[in-house]
Amino acid sequence: MSVMKITFVQRQIFALPGIATMAAAVKRAGHQADVLIENAEKDFERCLAETAPDVIGITICSSDARWLIETLPRVKQATPGAFILVGGIHPTIHPALLEERPEIDAICVGEGEETVVELLDALQASSNSNQSAVSSKQSGGAGKPSELLTAHRLPLTSIKNLYVRREGKIYRNPLRTLISNLDDYPEDREIYFRRYPELSRDSLLQYIFSRGCPYPCSFCVNSTLHRIFKGLGPAQRRKSVDFSIREMKKLQQYYTNAETGFFIDDLFLHDRKWVEEFLPRYREEIGLPFICSAGPKTIDDEMADLLRECGCASVEFGIETGNEEKRRKIFRKTAFTDREFRRQIGLVKSRGIEVYAPSMFVFPTETPADSFRTVELYHELGVDHPFSSFLIPYPDTEIFEIAVRVGAVPAELKAENLPGNYFTESTCRIPRRRIIENIQYLFYFFVRFPCFYHCFRWLVYLPIPLKPVRYFGLFFWFKNWKRMGYLETIRYFWRFRKSR
Repeated sequence: MSVMKITFVQRQIFALPGIATMAAAVKRAGHQADVLIENAEKDFERCLAETAPDVIGITICSSDARWLIETLPRVKQATPGAFILVGGIHPTIHPALLEERPEIDAICVGEGEETVVELLDALQASSNSNQSAVSSKQSGGAGKPSELLTAHRLPLTSIKNLYVRREGKIYRNPLRTLISNLDDYPEDREIYFRRYPELSRDSLLQYIFSRGCPYPCSFCVNSTLHRIFKGLGPAQRRKSVDFSIREMKKLQQYYTNAETGFFIDDLFLHDRKWVEEFLPRYREEIGLPFICSAGPKTIDDEMADLLRECGCASVEFGIETGNEEKRRKIFRKTAFTDREFRRQIGLVKSRGIEVYAPSMFVFPTETPADSFRTVELYHELGVDHPFSSFLIPYPDTEIFEIAVRVGAVPAELKAENLPGNYFTESTCRIPRRRIIENIQYLFYFFVRFPCFYHCFRWLVYLPIPLKPVRYFGLFFWFKNWKRMGYLETIRYFWRFRKSR
């Protein structure tokens, strides 16, 4: 029986948890898996061909849409016989991608661990059946290989979460129930370390404990996912404490330079009972200072004490804008009030824990007064690590509908027409945009140095290029928040340079 091989392809130069869990599932099912990071390879096509895949699994977010369009012809040329599967957030919320890109054989809508294994099993069965039919025909039997390859005879057309193109027709298979027990899917990060050993030299031990988020923020994909997967399982699921500790211990053996744990969940503190069980064990068995995220009403005195005792270095609060009304009406963050931010941030800062807070600029209806208010709210809250980005209204999200409704973007805008990152280029067409852009470029220094803000805020009105200052602010924010040295921060930025 032939063994199927899948090569996962991605744009970003990071170890992605989703690919790591799918790789583990693929190998457990008896197939083979490899990974290739396009912008980390000098000769991507040659390397892809050398992996000799039966299936190519390309993982993308909506910010990768333009990259996908540019990369698909190269993939097709390097591996003309491979089955091309595209998964990730973008095809999940925009399944029309399969119709738009004829190079793609199928897309995975939603979680891929079970879907990918079933796809490989189906292709393996088809290959073995076809070979048997050919052998039978050559020996005088009545094999009919052509029938075995028709769409209605292949199980591909019944694999849940798979939208597949077969002989010119698209089959939209039903969605499967969301994975309830995340412990069933460990990570296989070795798939990255074998080809990209530099990834294991990071000082950050990044790990994700949960999937999903219960809040419907308009700029986030989660509100769309709630609609797509309604009735198929809870919005948020979490790995068990025992499983998480075992996984992190295993990762510590690879990340020998790890100095900080970085919990990349949308809302790490959301499940209080789980957190109260996990953190003491983390302190005893892992022992690294850590960075995590909070949500509304997740921190009180008791929780703040626990965070301090267990080594919390920084907590993230998604402030987004200093205008509370627009935070509620434009971003749909109804529970994230200024009062709640003051209460929780005051609790953690009084215990010596630093605060990281992201914000977004050039969003629909924003004014320079709103932008200046964001700076001043950060002063009031004492934010240690201010981060700013431009709002990117990705299609198939609620913020896109809002932006279209107020005339900030055209209704026909597609993901591939948007910037590849949200750091340096804005999208929404709003009055006085240039001034707001300049506030964003200077935001890090405006917040970190209030005297500079009060003395030099007039700089944003001048017709001078302030964009270069943004790169310095981004560098220092990243270095200080993620507790890195200068050389490692430079290495991270160098790694990221090609994925913009």
